[in-house]
Amino acid sequence: MDLKEKFSEPVFRNYSITIVVFALLFPAYFGFASSSITTLMPAPPAGEVSSWEVTFNETIVQESEDVCFADDGETCTISLAFSEVDEMKDLLEDGGLTLAAFRFTLTYAETDEQGQWPDQCDDIDAELDFSDVSSAESGHVSTASMTDCDAGSMVVVMVDNYSGENFTASNISKSTIQDNWAGQGDGWGEYVTTISVSTNTGSAPGPGPNPVLLSNNEDGEEVNVKMEVIAFKLDFKEIEASTE
Repeated sequence: MDLKEKFSEPVFRNYSITIVVFALLFPAYFGFASSSITTLMPAPPAGEVSSWEVTFNETIVQESEDVCFADDGETCTISLAFSEVDEMKDLLEDGGLTLAAFRFTLTYAETDEQGQWPDQCDDIDAELDFSDVSSAESGHVSTASMTDCDAGSMVVVMVDNYSGENFTASNISKSTIQDNWAGQGDGWGEYVTTISVSTNTGSAPGPGPNPVLLSNNEDGEEVNVKMEVIAFKLDFKEIEASTE
């Protein structure tokens, strides 16, 4: 039986047509499949080891401040609280934010001396008590001293040794970096700043018969404390390997 007679049989003809159609479609199908795989290739997963430029994208989620006056040789206190409220929790969670630090900035202006001589900046010392607050174990700055009418700063961190400085990391996964910078404290509670004042009043230059009478008049100093609650989100940029 020749091929012409064989092709006249219905079963043989159907099989032949099926084989021909499949042979035509086979390259096109796998060409489409391979292009789809390339197009839909996902980004490197968080667990993939690579090298990264890591940036702390900081934002201030709350601010509050208060002021107190202390006489010469005396102290005054300022209490600022971070309240445990659902709105703040939602803000942090919805934004994918991690609490980083509580920064306390102290300022004062030497403008209250009464006399004919130039004002002299007072000496201001401050100490921060946050013993009832859940925080990180290390990296806090709980004291400040100011002598030149400059600003002072104290910091309570929620992540060990947090500084907010960007860095690079090699041979590590994003998920590991995120775990390393996870929050260790919730920050809820009261922060009490105790401020000590030692006044320095302007007086006439050189020796005088009545230096006390020639000095300016000042009782104490007014100091302002501002608390900023700082949160962050980590941004990653993969570092391409060198081809050299």
